[in-house]
Amino acid sequence: MKFSPEQKAQVARYAMESGNKRAIVRYSKQWGVDLKESTVRTWKSKYNEELRKRKPTEPLPIKALPNRKQGRPLLLGEELDTAVKAYVENIRKLGGVVNTAIVLGGAEAIIANKDRTLVNILAPGKDWAKSLLSRMGFVKRKATTKEKVAVEGFETIRLVFWMMCMPLLSWRMFLMS
Repeated sequence: MKFSPEQKAQVARYAMESGNKRAIVRYSKQWGVDLKESTVRTWKSKYNEELRKRKPTEPLPIKALPNRKQGRPLLLGEELDTAVKAYVENIRKLGGVVNTAIVLGGAEAIIANKDRTLVNILAPGKDWAKSLLSRMGFVKRKATTKEKVAVEGFETIRLVFWMMCMPLLSWRMFLMS
């Protein structure tokens, strides 16, 4: 079962006051879930950590224990990653092609704009660009080259084609003879 940050803080606060065992018994009965002591211990230590971080002017009871961010940290950091995402979204909105090469070029330019020395240190690669596009919800798709011929414009297209091809054909005939 997943617990909300508010529920975690509630259990941790009660465990601080009454102990881990009492908190387990109380909230296991109340929520109908089998809480483990290690879980309550972890929440209690996070609660203590949050209390230590707080300033004296802030209210004492903590309402929610924030979930820690999962996964690997971002290569470029939050600020640069957000800037690259905005750049890619703007290109797409304007109808431009977005691929890994475009993402890499934009990322290098954004990094260089902030600090030129970071370009060599961070050095995002093709795998990073694919990861960014995946996180943004972009999928790889292939463009089609076959275009449908509109029936109403067929005669004008045919005339333009013949007018452009006739001089070439006459030169070719001249050269063959």
